[in-house]
Amino acid sequence: MEEISDAGKRLSEPYYLRRVLREELGNDGSHHKLLVVAVHAVFMEAGFVGFDPVSGMRVDGFRFSEGQLSNTYSLSLWYTLPEFLPNESNSMPEFVVLKFQSMGHFMNVYGSMAKGSGSMSCRVCLNEEKFAPILSLVHTHLDKDMNDLYPEKEVFDFWKIVKDGLALPLLICLCDQNDLVLPACLMRLPAELKLRILELLSVVDTVRMGCVSPEMHYLSSNNDLWKQKFEEEFGKETLVPICPCDWKEKFASAWVDRKKQQKKKHILDHPLYRPIIHRIIWRHTDPFVNFPPELRDLNFPPV
Repeated sequence: MEEISDAGKRLSEPYYLRRVLREELGNDGSHHKLLVVAVHAVFMEAGFVGFDPVSGMRVDGFRFSEGQLSNTYSLSLWYTLPEFLPNESNSMPEFVVLKFQSMGHFMNVYGSMAKGSGSMSCRVCLNEEKFAPILSLVHTHLDKDMNDLYPEKEVFDFWKIVKDGLALPLLICLCDQNDLVLPACLMRLPAELKLRILELLSVVDTVRMGCVSPEMHYLSSNNDLWKQKFEEEFGKETLVPICPCDWKEKFASAWVDRKKQQKKKHILDHPLYRPIIHRIIWRHTDPFVNFPPELRDLNFPPV
């Protein structure tokens, strides 16, 4: 599997997700499998590697058994960090375990540290009817020229639920307990905190943050965020639209219009600017200079 560069060259979440789904599933994409492999993709992107607790070796993929394909089943996956491999001390490295429990249209995923009775645990509940069709679309139809065919919001919602609810808490706990460098602070924060930070930034800085990563681009395009930015910049009285609208686009349009008005006012106020009529009067102090000669000498009665 291709490595994702730490220097900002990482693939966007949907395309990375598609790549992992195709590598692990091929053309077989049942709903249970889609959710399990999609969770696996989030953990791989977060920096984990698959792990076999029996052999203590790294696992670069997994296969489903027939018993794991029923409507109600339990499945466990194990993950560790590359820093713990290879293990020269012959002791079992630190790792985390994920337990999947499928119940009807919902899949509960439990995550915990494998060692220590008092270690942290976390859980997320995934709606199979909501996310499986979206993941299937990413698995089979997402191409470079087909960006509009899948619901971007649902893909990032799934990614956010799994990453914020499972991958990041376990990663931080694993690093903290083993004196490893903690993940980069900003990018490892939950999405809600990132959005809160964006709310406090200026418009220019918000746009710049959107260039950091695909996730930040998605968060910085939040419609409610731009409605707030519009209200702060142009006032509540300008919030005319009642029906749903693209507030980022509306903000950009209002921003450009205001810039044009400011530029026009600056030109009119410039000391070198003179309307044509002013220049005519300034050059010709005699207001009757253009009158016929016979009219120039007439004495007009006072008004």
